[in-house]
Amino acid sequence: FDVESRGIIADIQAHSRACAAIAMHPLNMSVASVSEDTHWVVWNLGGVERQEIEAVASSSVKDKMLCGVSFTGERGKDLHLAAFDSEHIFVL
Repeated sequence: FDVESRGIIADIQAHSRACAAIAMHPLNMSVASVSEDTHWVVWNLGGVERQEIEAVASSSVKDKMLCGVSFTGERGKDLHLAAFDSEHIFVL
């Protein structure tokens, strides 16, 4: 989304179910997304103006419907995930 023009710059088809949460990296042009489909993805948005968005890391958490994500740790190098009906925080 471009704030100045109030228009969509790019549309990412990322998950087979609704995206439950996104997190912007605190220092670079990366964003993480999680979904109820059990998958998480980290995206490089450095080329978003050219509509060149790259998935740089992804995986799934078996049998867990993901609902939260955050970049944490020193310089945002860790990724924490939360899931519905789970008291556990998954650290990647």
